[in-house]
Amino acid sequence: MFKLRRINNLKQQQSMITLNKFFVFILLSISLVSCQDMMVVQVEGEGPVVMNEFEIDNFNQLSLHSGWKVLLIPSDENKIVLEANENLVELLEIEQKGNRLKIDSEKLIKKADSKLIQLYYNQELTEIKTSSGVYLIAEDIKHSGNLNLVSTSGSKLELSFEGEKLAAETTSGASIHLTGSAAYLVVKSTSGSGFEAETFLAKKAKAKANSGANINLNVEEGLEAKATSGAIIKHNSGIKNRVKDTNSGGTIKAYSN
Repeated sequence: MFKLRRINNLKQQQSMITLNKFFVFILLSISLVSCQDMMVVQVEGEGPVVMNEFEIDNFNQLSLHSGWKVLLIPSDENKIVLEANENLVELLEIEQKGNRLKIDSEKLIKKADSKLIQLYYNQELTEIKTSSGVYLIAEDIKHSGNLNLVSTSGSKLELSFEGEKLAAETTSGASIHLTGSAAYLVVKSTSGSGFEAETFLAKKAKAKANSGANINLNVEEGLEAKATSGAIIKHNSGIKNRVKDTNSGGTIKAYSN
């Protein structure tokens, strides 16, 4: 009996040590991201807000960086309408290689009266990537049925999607907020990031979270979920088939009433 208690106590101590290590890892990761932001040359908006228009070619892959706020607008033409403080206009970087459009800035944009990019496009998108504090809004989106999303480094993505398959990845304090529905959803969140899809209906889903990340899901038929290292996956009740795997302080649970 004494030996059994000792084994249990050792397991509890090992579990606490593991959790403490991961919490330290998360804090170090957040500190590293903050330090990287400090090392990047930053700029604030100055001068009057002006509007500029830029022509662009067709694209189906989108990459956004450096603190812009972007409104994605389906259209019959491709163009960028920039509404921003005067000093930010000359910092705008637009690069196109093949089917990929990259929008960036020479400096990381912080506060501004306006730093809005209205991005009009006429192609079906297959991939969207955001990083470095970008805030992307896409209330309606053209796609071929499948879409890949990647949000990193404190960026935020709000998107409505109706299609066959959606794959999403968040890391380093970034977040994705999703509405709509899909037959199949695949999501991976790490390093204190978040994925919010409580109002997004997936017929089947596969989710993996670690290092303090949070995932919220709404699944109809089947869920395969894995949470480790202080991460949390929450889901609706009544899922027909659920397979879960937790270790190192990870949590998978249904929403509380």
